[in-house]
Amino acid sequence: MAFNFSRYTGREVLKNGSAQYAEQLASRSLSFIRHFVTPAIGYPSNEILAKLDIENEIWGVGSRFYKIAAKHYGDPSLWWIIPWFNKLPLETDYEAGEVVLIPKPLHVVLGFFE
Repeated sequence: MAFNFSRYTGREVLKNGSAQYAEQLASRSLSFIRHFVTPAIGYPSNEILAKLDIENEIWGVGSRFYKIAAKHYGDPSLWWIIPWFNKLPLETDYEAGEVVLIPKPLHVVLGFFE
């Protein structure tokens, strides 16, 4: 079950020609770059969290966000939901045997980002 959803949907694009990057831009014959503005992503309230179905996944050797997303959501590109929900952004933040929370249903979780 693949969803046509990108974490970049609706994100503002910034034109950045900051002097801080002048040397790097010049080395690439560019006067600016375009990049996405960092979003302000909230976290669901306790009231909303209580309405979610949360499944547990045990982190083990070889565990990766994209593998867990493929298993639970049917789409490895939704890997970013897992570290966001668990408030641990890096795979190196997890140790073998640690419980990783998987929020469901997916359409409700994706609704937080619209």
